Amino acid sequence: MRIMIKPDTKNLAIVGCDNNTRLNSLIKNAGWIYTSYSGYNVKYRNNYPYLYSGSWIEVPHPLLFRLKGIDLPNLEWDEDAYHLFNESFLNHAKIVDIKKMNMNIINSIIRDNGLDPSTFKRTLKDHQLQALAMYLVCGSAANFGEVRTGKTPPTTIYLWWLLSIGKIDCALWIVPNNTKYTLAKELTKDLPDYITSLTNIIEGNKANKTRLWNEDRLFYIAGYETVRADKLIVEKAFENKRIALTLDECHRVKNNDAQQTAVIKAIPRLYTIILSGTPVANKPQDVFEPVQQVAPELLAHTAEHFKKTYAWTDSYENVTSWKSRGFGANGDSSA
Repeated sequence: MRIMIKPDTKNLAIVGCDNNTRLNSLIKNAGWIYTSYSGYNVKYRNNYPYLYSGSWIEVPHPLLFRLKGIDLPNLEWDEDAYHLFNESFLNHAKIVDIKKMNMNIINSIIRDNGLDPSTFKRTLKDHQLQALAMYLVCGSAANFGEVRTGKTPPTTIYLWWLLSIGKIDCALWIVPNNTKYTLAKELTKDLPDYITSLTNIIEGNKANKTRLWNEDRLFYIAGYETVRADKLIVEKAFENKRIALTLDECHRVKNNDAQQTAVIKAIPRLYTIILSGTPVANKPQDVFEPVQQVAPELLAHTAEHFKKTYAWTDSYENVTSWKSRGFGANGDSSA
């Protein structure tokens, strides 16, 4: 068996584990790793023949640290996979401290990355510094802070940091159409005044949008509908650029079957930040597709798999009846 990085999702994959009953038993008991079989990986047969070996076990990035301490038998590690695993384990300890709002650790992470909160144009609150530290540790992240808690400032500063140290060439910010100018104004509150001349708001007729997409800028701000309509133009404009993608009100990509979701998912990017104060707009599975943008297969392989595993749906009358009797989805009292 071999551990490597899976080409499409960039997750860790334990390959060739078909007949290893001990390993499969470990995975089954763990419950937090999904197993993909040959019917799922057949699409890799031509491009990645080394992955077509019956089945593999895929471990999404945020769960890699859980492999620590598990005795995985007879495994060969690819160098890149081993580096990813060790980095994930070290980062997990930081993430735990960030979640606990350990401000000493949070400020240390920020300063270790060359940022000084005292020099920011706006004073960030503790929860905003927490978000910034999480971005710096994770690279890509979901920020589901409550509505109007200020998710834009830490995100803006993080994107500027990526630009300033040369990790990306530009940042694409996709927003609801009626908030493009609001965001552009917000950028000036956290970044140098000249950022206006380095930001393009994508709008107008096709010729004008094509020009705006292809101009060399640091920030591009576009509405969801615009990105969907300009699919081919966007692909061409960014084909040789390293970008960070930010999805504001990311529940706009909750529908896996929608063209808008497919277009945005196809945009190549090095980093992804998703923002929403209401990630579950109507039903539990609303959160699945947005999280796929950040951590592929963290929640499940498919929306249907997620729905069957985690989402209990019923009529309002039946749910009310069950709750009144103290029962959960499985007929117990654990709801």
